[in-house]
Amino acid sequence: FVSAHSLVLDGKFYTVDTISNFSVGPGTQHIQLRLQSDVRLDVYFLKTHTTNPYISFRAELGRDSIYGRERTSALALRKSKPGDVYFAGTNADFFDLSAAYSGYPLSGCIVQNEIAKIPTSTRPVAAFQEDKTPFIGRMTFEGKITSPQSSREINGINHIREAEQLILYNRHNGTYTRTNQYGTEVMVELVSGNSWKTSQTLQAKVKRVDMNKGNSSIPEGHAVLSGHGTAAAFLNTLKVNDLIEINLDVLLDGTRISATQMIGGDNRNPMLNNGILETVQIWNELHPRTAFGYSKDKQNVIFCVVDGRGISAGVNTTALAQLMKSAGAYTAFNMDGGGSSGMYIKEYGIVNRPSDGSERSVGNSLFVTSSAPSDNNITSISANVTSVKLQPNTTFKPVFMGYNQYGILINKNVSGVILTSPPAIGQVLSDGIFKATGTQDGYISASYGSYQTKIYVDIITSEDNQQEESISEDFSSLEWDAEFKRLNEDYTTLGPGQAFLNMNNVSAYMNKYAFDGAVIGEVIPPNCESEGVIHQNDKNAAVGFRFRNSGESYMTFPEMKNAGTMQIHVKNANNTAATTLALQKFENGVWVTIHTFNLRPKNSYQNFSVDEVLSYNINSGVPIKLRLFRGDRFITLFRVDISPFAVTKVENHTEFRFRQKGRTLIFDNPAEITLYNMVGMMLLKKKILKVQRQSFIHT
Repeated sequence: FVSAHSLVLDGKFYTVDTISNFSVGPGTQHIQLRLQSDVRLDVYFLKTHTTNPYISFRAELGRDSIYGRERTSALALRKSKPGDVYFAGTNADFFDLSAAYSGYPLSGCIVQNEIAKIPTSTRPVAAFQEDKTPFIGRMTFEGKITSPQSSREINGINHIREAEQLILYNRHNGTYTRTNQYGTEVMVELVSGNSWKTSQTLQAKVKRVDMNKGNSSIPEGHAVLSGHGTAAAFLNTLKVNDLIEINLDVLLDGTRISATQMIGGDNRNPMLNNGILETVQIWNELHPRTAFGYSKDKQNVIFCVVDGRGISAGVNTTALAQLMKSAGAYTAFNMDGGGSSGMYIKEYGIVNRPSDGSERSVGNSLFVTSSAPSDNNITSISANVTSVKLQPNTTFKPVFMGYNQYGILINKNVSGVILTSPPAIGQVLSDGIFKATGTQDGYISASYGSYQTKIYVDIITSEDNQQEESISEDFSSLEWDAEFKRLNEDYTTLGPGQAFLNMNNVSAYMNKYAFDGAVIGEVIPPNCESEGVIHQNDKNAAVGFRFRNSGESYMTFPEMKNAGTMQIHVKNANNTAATTLALQKFENGVWVTIHTFNLRPKNSYQNFSVDEVLSYNINSGVPIKLRLFRGDRFITLFRVDISPFAVTKVENHTEFRFRQKGRTLIFDNPAEITLYNMVGMMLLKKKILKVQRQSFIHT
């Protein structure tokens, strides 16, 4: 589900290598990526189809208590049983580290329909409804007890009872309420046919009333209502065998939701919300991270862990959101990270490298579970990778996994798999080893009895890492229209006055251009300031990349062997105010401005032109990586050309004479000069009127 050869995270290009990609259970795929730029990122994903009939999602507390901590892997093993196997998951919420309340989740938490901690509006949560539909947002709690005499608000569930409060304590608080003696505690039991579900009216029976007593026991299947002050006075009106109603409602944007599982994240806005990256509340430090999200149709749930504080550099929440978006997430949020970040897979344990050096005990975790029947018969095989990149004459030994009819991994290293390969790709050696002796890319086949699978082999040649010799792109072209549609499922060809704002800014366009901004179709006469150039698509719109006027907004170009002259066709969207556009090069790990283009106000353009054409002579004889970075106004880029660097050579014609000294032309007679580069791009047109050693310097 992450198929790009390169990604752009927080403005930086990364090459992408797939380390592993295989199914880990019903409807659930695991993929490990290694991203490389000037730093390395190790990234781990789980993606689960919510429609699979055998999977469920489970939030679980460490040691089954809001005050407990437990390793995600140990929790999964302890909870698993036949017909209910915890086969994959990650750590979840931030938690209290104090000795008294160690492990206490900082956000709302619901475990198998029952509220362990109420949500608050200060922290977003992720939750599931009974049909496994996920959602992320800020939720609130409303609780009420209705007795035969009156009703009373429930102020909270579990944890500390403050003055004048009524708190409900359940099994997630532990075996006792942990309260003092200055109140009344009432034990209740649900009437048959009821369960501790949220946002429903529950029927319960009073089993015991204890005045001026605290720290009551909480028997299995029961709850305790504990009140102080006026809340205690309300509870004192209850009698044994009274029937009462209990409402435990959770609300998302004011709407009651029946949530079955819930875990929380940090106290910022969700980092990805309905396809839009958060740009204000960003956690900028690089750390190990854990994320949770889901697709636009909510039929795919995505977990992500990124290692940090070691060989892998870690990410901020912007890069984490972009990683989630690249994997298909439409909404996602950041959970507890640092040394807590851990991804668990049943057959492998923790698959990432926690920054503490070993797995940390955490407050709670979120799992994918399987209810499929036990079955140890292999009915399909899969390699640990679906594709591999190999240098010529290098070897590769794939690992094959065996699955039963329900998609459960039952053998993580199947022996006896037979490989075959076309000679044009390579040859199979002994012990299942493949050698890339061929020159062509293609599939090698693997068979295990009647079960088969394939692996795509990409033979890396010198051309795969070839630097660009020149760049020439017009964004109104059919090629760019097709590229916009490929990377943006909602994109349609733009007409005049139309814009597409929600651009995919993670994948590299044409597998080499990175962009952060939007696309706009201009209402214009279809002419350009440069003679013979037309910006126009088949809907009579001039299409261009639009830079934002704030934040990070850029167009990044692939590395070039060298660079001569850059020419850009641009438009300042402001009628009366000039603006600038920075040209930067990547040097020693940072972007450095090497030139500033000055753009005129839009109302100064000629009436037949949508743009102005600006040039700058880069003149780099060595490899160089460039980008254009936003100004303080909206700017549209219609076309860009970057020519190769070459020594200037100008031919003399009989009509006039001039002398050339390096890159300087010296004229002895009046003349009109037009300069073109080697690819036919006009660089300058100028009249030379003075005859006293008038020189024109083209640097």
